[in-house]
Amino acid sequence: MAYISNGLWRLTPRRAASVLLACSIVLGMRSATVACVLYDPNETPKVVDLGPTPVPPMTTKELAEILRKARMPQAEAVATLPGFVQESTLDFLGGATYLKVTLDRAFRSEIYHFVRKDDRLNFIPPGREGWNEIVNHFDVSVRDPDTALRYVQWLLDATSEGSFWLVQSVDGVPFLPENREDKSHQARIAEARAKLEGKVEAPRVEAKEGVYLVQQDAVVGRSLVRYTVRVSKLGLPTVETTTLAEDLPVVSVG
Repeated sequence: MAYISNGLWRLTPRRAASVLLACSIVLGMRSATVACVLYDPNETPKVVDLGPTPVPPMTTKELAEILRKARMPQAEAVATLPGFVQESTLDFLGGATYLKVTLDRAFRSEIYHFVRKDDRLNFIPPGREGWNEIVNHFDVSVRDPDTALRYVQWLLDATSEGSFWLVQSVDGVPFLPENREDKSHQARIAEARAKLEGKVEAPRVEAKEGVYLVQQDAVVGRSLVRYTVRVSKLGLPTVETTTLAEDLPVVSVG
């Protein structure tokens, strides 16, 4: 049975001319119900806040165009190779955007790192040159132990070259996939895992003499390396490395 709002019957002809009648029909298994709602254009509509509109991630094509305009040498590789761009906001760089670009070449991946602040885009080279690029061109602010740890982890990854994996336990080590048919390969993986048990430590940080002292383990190439980094509140790093294990059967990334 149809139900019509009582307000409809109270409308004068002039009033009815300015009111829209919206009806929806809901079909059930055994009956159909018609519900009618009055909509008055003279009333102030309710505003529903749906939150910010998601911004789609940057494509390699879009990044290549930015690199071309800046006449940066990475533009051609980014434009021609398949891959993807990962974006993140860095609070310790004053809200700058970090772009990690992974490109697929035959049998290996090629990774580029960029930092974008306002209209400036900087390529981050590997190693000490990359550390200098970050400290000299961006306003780094490291004000607490948590920020110091995140900054050092990002810094090590963004200035790495080749295979690099931050780890905090042996379970995070990127061992090669096991081959059940290859018993010697299985034994090698098991031996390497046992060798690293007790060697890999979780990252830690402490404030010491006006700086932060950060310890972070990582798999670099085929070695397990421990980084000990003294970092100032302006982000200036002093990095020491200790190799804990070598010749590991791990995944290799170009």
